[in-house]
Amino acid sequence: ILRNAIRHSPKGGCVQLDGCREGDYWHIWLQDQGPGIAEGDLERIFAPFTRLDGSRPGDGGFGLGLSIARNAVQRQGGRLWAENTG
Repeated sequence: ILRNAIRHSPKGGCVQLDGCREGDYWHIWLQDQGPGIAEGDLERIFAPFTRLDGSRPGDGGFGLGLSIARNAVQRQGGRLWAENTG
């Protein structure tokens, strides 16, 4: 997830990883300065083999990272989602 944020932020941009504890749970979030994701794709990005920028050569990704991350979080009783903030 961090690699995605860095890759999609502009050169010289800022990527922020933060978190806080609320009771028995941790809330962790990651913000970047990328262009955002179309509202219709915010859920689709978690499907296996989904690459929104598949035409970009040399990336080497298979579109599995977010699907694997979400599955791992859900197996621990958590949630993983994406949203545009600005």
